[in-house]
Amino acid sequence: MTTPPWMSLCGFGIIHDYPANSVGLFLIFLLSSAATIRILLEHRMECLVSFIPRKFYLFAKSINYFYTLTQFLVIFSYIYSYQDFRNQMDLKIRIDKENGPLPNFIFCENCLVFNLDSSKSIIFALTATFSAVIAAISIILMALASYHALSSNTTMFSKSTMIIQKSFLRSLFIQLGVHIIFLVSPIIFFFSAFLLKLSMEKWQIVIHFLTLCFFQHGSFSTIAMLSTNKQLKRNLNQIIRKISQRSKLTSKNESMANTASFVFQQMNRRNTRTS
Repeated sequence: MTTPPWMSLCGFGIIHDYPANSVGLFLIFLLSSAATIRILLEHRMECLVSFIPRKFYLFAKSINYFYTLTQFLVIFSYIYSYQDFRNQMDLKIRIDKENGPLPNFIFCENCLVFNLDSSKSIIFALTATFSAVIAAISIILMALASYHALSSNTTMFSKSTMIIQKSFLRSLFIQLGVHIIFLVSPIIFFFSAFLLKLSMEKWQIVIHFLTLCFFQHGSFSTIAMLSTNKQLKRNLNQIIRKISQRSKLTSKNESMANTASFVFQQMNRRNTRTS
């Protein structure tokens, strides 16, 4: 959540009492998502390494390794700036005096304000931005290498395999685009709102819309993955059919068992009456 010209994050949920730790947890999840996409593309590139120019392949691999290093730098810079996310009451009071009245909810202990007056926070912001740029370069290079290999005339794959591989790459591109639109764009806007001092009244609708996109980017990514990956969609349909068949078989067996139990009880009653 943000209130220009001050960028603020309000903690809520089961760990809302630990907002500084929530930032670190979100950072780990974000880095994990980027690492997942990178590993998938790297594996795809390794499968096609024989059809990729060696210099281009080595350059993409070196950028990939460098991005792994920047991930550790982001985590270390967060730990280094951790104290800036704690005990912010003095910072909020100073901002309130220098830039005008802040909304009352910002003075809550669960609400964090990004402190760009601190060199530690600036280092963290620059490191995170640099890592994001390197991640984008690494992903683009590996995707281009894989696409070049699949489009090459020397590729020794069948037509069906080529279609599956290209469909997989296209699905990854779309998922990456969803993350950029629904995750990276709100973050960039929030930082811009802090730096450019945008008016809360003029940008309120945009802020709430971007906040919704920020929280629902995982759902949009899942929908994009299921709608663009035909192989995954086919496997998912097979799983659903098997579960449906098993549930029907289970209910049928339960019905037969209940019928048998009822017949057995009726026979016992008749035998009792006869005796």
